[in-house]
Amino acid sequence: MAQPRLGFIGVGKVGNTLARLLSTHGYAISGIASRTYAHADHLAKQLGASVFKQPSDVLAYADVVFLTVPDDAIASIADTWVNVDLAGKTVVHTSGTHSLDVLKRLAENGASIGTFHPAYPFATDTKSLNGVTFAVEGSDEITLQMLQVLALSLGGVSLFIPQGQKALYHAALCICSNYTVTLYGIAERLLISMGASKSQADSTLNPLLNATLANVLTVGVPNALTGPLIRNDVGTITAHLNALRDTDDRELYLQLAQATLPLLEQRGLPTNELITLFAKESAV
Repeated sequence: MAQPRLGFIGVGKVGNTLARLLSTHGYAISGIASRTYAHADHLAKQLGASVFKQPSDVLAYADVVFLTVPDDAIASIADTWVNVDLAGKTVVHTSGTHSLDVLKRLAENGASIGTFHPAYPFATDTKSLNGVTFAVEGSDEITLQMLQVLALSLGGVSLFIPQGQKALYHAALCICSNYTVTLYGIAERLLISMGASKSQADSTLNPLLNATLANVLTVGVPNALTGPLIRNDVGTITAHLNALRDTDDRELYLQLAQATLPLLEQRGLPTNELITLFAKESAV
């Protein structure tokens, strides 16, 4: 089967990365459009693609069109194509939250539709997506197989999302990735509040964060968990809560500690004293 010609609408971090890497792996990027024409033109010149001012123009040059635009823009672009004959075309979005439903009106006009979300934090220039999971959905088996092949071409693996579960999938990713940054920021702020410089705080936290991740990767959850909870150290946890008593972070600490109890139970560790402590502290 011949490789499909690919088109991209939106060349932010995700679109730029996917277009570049898929081109490197032998896929023809035939058409590119973006809200900022200069960005699309720059990428198109690098990849030997045609550049367009109107997103709909990409349809004539591509078999598979990727909507690598902000989530809120997907439906508005799709709405402009509801009267276009899309037979033989495949339209795919890369949103982590939206399901196939946001494109279902295009399916009524003959398009195959799919989703292709890389579970990866695109904060910096990305040279490789080896090992990355791509959440995929497809309106038919051929589309699913095509998206799976694209993931494999990038060195990744596919995760098929059951109907109605896309938002739950994305919430899990946000908890793991985004809120790790939030927790790091809180820890950094607390250290700075006691007189440490930002560089001192980061020098303290970075080895801890790296070792924690290494433990998760090596021994997994729940065995990677360390600290006062697994020691049933009620005194230390009480001291933490007292130290945080006049801060906005106390309630978050308490909620995180309570959310950790199932991990202790998985390890067969006692939780009765901790449950009593948390109930008392929650009432304060």
